[in-house]
Amino acid sequence: MKRIISALMIAALVLTGCSSYKAGTVKDGVYSNGIFSVTTPDGFVSYTGDDTAKVSHYIVCYNKAQKRGAEAFKCEYAATGGTSDIIVASEQDSSITTASDLADIIAKQMEGDILGYSVAENKDVTVDGVPFRKIVFSSSGGNITYYITQKDKTFVYVYILTLDHDFTGAGDKALDCIGAP
Repeated sequence: MKRIISALMIAALVLTGCSSYKAGTVKDGVYSNGIFSVTTPDGFVSYTGDDTAKVSHYIVCYNKAQKRGAEAFKCEYAATGGTSDIIVASEQDSSITTASDLADIIAKQMEGDILGYSVAENKDVTVDGVPFRKIVFSSSGGNITYYITQKDKTFVYVYILTLDHDFTGAGDKALDCIGAP
């Protein structure tokens, strides 16, 4: 019986890509996954589980991951502040090796976007001691910022949408919510 259980556990590890990444949790308004944390900004409403789909750009993240051929996609946390959305998602893709590679693929996806996004920034950054690949897109309607990191073959990113004419300050709050775990 022990051999059967051991064999099943090994098979499960092989099928999941042997990633040691564990999805994050939210406690007292702070999302943490052991790599980084996201503190829900004042005035934002946060969502976890199936409720993450309530944030308007959830479907954008999901569709982009599907078009890239992600083997697995999970939205772990989302928050909205009216003129800004924050989404933390993880995805697995065995064909991509680095966060920089994923950023380049995302940049190519956005080139043909109907909203006319252009890459304003694509570089390695450190936020509160945590290394990320940061890619920023701008358009006439607002900005999208990705902070991408990885654990084994799992890519984890913070996606931040900020609409133009954000007189509430939600965009600045969203961009300032990432920290160490």
